[in-house]
Amino acid sequence: MSRIKQAYADAVYEGRRPVIPCFPFPVNRRQKAFRFILELAERVAPTGIGLVYPGRQVFVQHPAVAPAPEEFSEWDLFQFVYALKAQTGQPVVLAIHYRDIVGFGVIPYGQEGHKVGLDALLVRQPIVAELDYFAAEMLQHGVGLSFIIDAGVDHSELTRLRRYATAFVYVADDMALSAVLASHETESAPVFHSCRRREPAPGAQPGEPVRTGILLDHVLPGSPVNPTWEMTQLDQACRTVAESQNQLVMAADDERVDPFNLPEDGP
Repeated sequence: MSRIKQAYADAVYEGRRPVIPCFPFPVNRRQKAFRFILELAERVAPTGIGLVYPGRQVFVQHPAVAPAPEEFSEWDLFQFVYALKAQTGQPVVLAIHYRDIVGFGVIPYGQEGHKVGLDALLVRQPIVAELDYFAAEMLQHGVGLSFIIDAGVDHSELTRLRRYATAFVYVADDMALSAVLASHETESAPVFHSCRRREPAPGAQPGEPVRTGILLDHVLPGSPVNPTWEMTQLDQACRTVAESQNQLVMAADDERVDPFNLPEDGP
């Protein structure tokens, strides 16, 4: 079982809805962003942490970003993931357009993803003809695969994407949730959707197990473009995650490990 699937199952067992908050990868203010995410993970313990690659658009809430070469490299990203995994122990998911993976290389993403402990790639618009090769490389290196299912996905490809997803699938707001859940099987990857969705999960009855998780593609207050990562925004961000989990927010003055005691050479 993948680490994401295990975390999903653990959340359901504990009576929490599985939730993955996603944050734009910090092209700048990296240390502030690291501390912000670390504190949020400590306080609300989500199912995983999502990072959004600064490239082609992945989520509606996150416009495409084109940082200058001196502002960003994949090595910055891998270092950040490694430090985040070491400090939080949370599964880490990278949301990315398939063409940005190809730009750096499928094999390097598998190799370096394995080295830093990247749990899964959440991929937008994979090239169907390359799925066998892509999935085999990720499987070889232990990096899980997730896919964004939206209205642009042909219905004939839906079952295939579900089959290749080893971590989970994310159903965007413009895609009928029922179309994905209709093909749900016990061994299938879990399904996540946006908190903005108004369509209830079909057939859900009070007391039944959770059938879907929530992927929060916008957690930080304000615009996701060049966020300031101010700690004054932390309570609101924690509340957003906790309410999606159906949990109370841990008080800010509760005793816990201080996440601000970071090495100077951190990301």
